[in-house]
Amino acid sequence: MKRPIKIILMLIAVFLISWFILMPLGRRGLRNWLDSSSFGRISIKLADGSKVYVVRESWGRHTDEISIRHDSDGCRVAEPKTDYIDVEQNGNALVYRVTGSGLLIYSDPPPYKILSPTGRWNSNRPTILPTKQPAWIEMLQHPEQYNVVALHVPLNEMCLVNLFRHENSLRDRPKEP
Repeated sequence: MKRPIKIILMLIAVFLISWFILMPLGRRGLRNWLDSSSFGRISIKLADGSKVYVVRESWGRHTDEISIRHDSDGCRVAEPKTDYIDVEQNGNALVYRVTGSGLLIYSDPPPYKILSPTGRWNSNRPTILPTKQPAWIEMLQHPEQYNVVALHVPLNEMCLVNLFRHENSLRDRPKEP
């Protein structure tokens, strides 16, 4: 009778120790998985044959943020030093036109804006053009009338690497340079 009680007590102790060690990791992982690890990406081929990537992230408090970058890594957070970041518009769409000289990105006039990177792009630097008439939303709804592309980026991928990252999903928005 003593031996089964000892085994049961040992099992309970192992369970409790495991619970206290693994529960915080599991809670963080579940929270990040539910809140913040979705992304989508679409490439835009430019006139010279090179590509830029439009990445939509959904990370907690400021979900649905669009960035334009050279790399296609959706698991990487948009970096103000290297990426164009749209922090003010609807966050799931981009209105643009590919021209012979590069990429023309339309945005609403200030205070809405797309933040330009603080670092330099070696080539194919996009041009940000604030719209007045027609409004950005009008271009988004009727792109064929304005000879632009209205790109809606779906959240169709998940970044499992971010499940146990140390930053929480309530990180601050990118600051203007």
